[in-house]
Amino acid sequence: MVPEELRKLRLAFVDSLDVPSLGVDDISHFRRVLRMVPGDALNVSDGNGAWRRVRLGNDGSELVPDGGIHRTVAQPTQVTVAFAPTKGDRPEWTIQKLSELGVGRIVAIQTQRSVVRWNAERGHKQLRKWQKVAREAAMQSRRLFLPQIEPQISIEDFVQQTPSAVLCEPGGRRFDAVADHTVVIGPEGGFTDEELILADHVDLRVGTIMRTETAALVAATLLLTGR
Repeated sequence: MVPEELRKLRLAFVDSLDVPSLGVDDISHFRRVLRMVPGDALNVSDGNGAWRRVRLGNDGSELVPDGGIHRTVAQPTQVTVAFAPTKGDRPEWTIQKLSELGVGRIVAIQTQRSVVRWNAERGHKQLRKWQKVAREAAMQSRRLFLPQIEPQISIEDFVQQTPSAVLCEPGGRRFDAVADHTVVIGPEGGFTDEELILADHVDLRVGTIMRTETAALVAATLLLTGR
């Protein structure tokens, strides 16, 4: 839920709320794209629930505090969505939408049927790109908590590290949005029999077979709305 005080003003993330300053990309976005001018108000956040109101200074990049620092109540139970990335730009779209919804943790997993497998160098580059996408989406949606984006990990290691994870698979038990907080979305070819025994599996029960990105958004929505 976005606090009412944040709905009307633009939001940016900063390293320090005591001495807030915009990054180069944010300065360009606010000045050239949004046409903001000195004196315009916006809110800035540390990405961990705290925020304050500021105004653009005379040079259009300096931030002048215009109110005290507010700290929100701790983030609600964190929802985690792990998914097997597909080819193309669909994973970025998935990251964007999950961030807009308010998912707290997003993990890329590698399964036996995954078509996208990254080496260390490409994985690091992709992680930075996803973090940028998530940051921009959180700003757009006025989210005070930046989602945690994690690098690709094997499904075996992920389940071992996250015992509460459940695999989304047709024919599984009914989805429990109260008890389930971490869901794993498989690749287009689905999970193998060996992978299905790694953890309990649940059925989203929307009456159709979905693409990976669609299933990820459906699962996140169900978790976040408690349905």
